Amino acid sequence: MPIQLTETERAALKRYMRRPRSLKQFYVAKGLLALEKGHDVQKIARALKIRPDRLKNWVSGFEVHRLGMLDSATRKGRVAPVDQEDTDDAGFERDMDYLFTKNAELYRRLAR
Repeated sequence: MPIQLTETERAALKRYMRRPRSLKQFYVAKGLLALEKGHDVQKIARALKIRPDRLKNWVSGFEVHRLGMLDSATRKGRVAPVDQEDTDDAGFERDMDYLFTKNAELYRRLAR
């Protein structure tokens, strides 16, 4: 299931791997670049620790939306309601600590 990428798309996917907005964006870019090089779907899925069906879904989404698929890699759905206790300063600091922890985890995973 090889795919054809333009030079612009290939450069954009490499940029997504260097500075991903999410871990999913990193995996999708890595998987698509590996497919373009001609690697087997099963091997790529095993290396990324995902199911082959998921990789095939990424490819079909890429074929339809091209790079637009990666721009919308964030979670879709209803926005969580804001509670009154989340609007105070302690809530803000707690949220910032959470974001810092998540970013640190992401960079640790990418460094492997």
